Amino acid sequence: MESLNSNFQERELHQLQQMKDKAKERGFKRAFSTLFDQDDQTFTSTMFVNLDQLEKHLSKEEFQELESFNAFRVLLQQFQTFLYSRFSFDNDEGLMIRKYFIAYTKTDVPLFHDKLLQHMESLKESIQERAKHKREYDRSVNDRMMQSKERKDNSSKALDAGLVVTEINETESENCMLCATCFVM
Repeated sequence: MESLNSNFQERELHQLQQMKDKAKERGFKRAFSTLFDQDDQTFTSTMFVNLDQLEKHLSKEEFQELESFNAFRVLLQQFQTFLYSRFSFDNDEGLMIRKYFIAYTKTDVPLFHDKLLQHMESLKESIQERAKHKREYDRSVNDRMMQSKERKDNSSKALDAGLVVTEINETESENCMLCATCFVM
């Protein structure tokens, strides 16, 4: 009988914990929707699509700065409601949202906000750094091509000058031969 009673209590506790978890999740979803102006599932799926687009642009062998920054801006736009809102946590609704957000993410909203800003800034700096390296690489390739072209031009001029000298020497040789034949006669 005691084991039956013990099993019943365990099930009751388990069901109570499940109800608490569901309430916490519903609360978080409401908090998320308020903070991000979008439900969490739509936001998450859109965010992953946007991250995939950004990753595609960043991982291309031929880096394209404009497309990478455009993909970054789309991702940033998705977070703008949260990043630039002046939401107050001083009233009852704000305190409830903050409570559910902390319970679900284990992170306070202002801290999450600051971390998100840091990550977005870091991502932006990475794109800028990659763009800088791409420009430096392109510049060095162009410099090498210009030097190679200048060497070819100089070689062509030297070759042309050599032909002129050879033609002059041949003409002088012919003139000397003519003079020598004339002299022999």
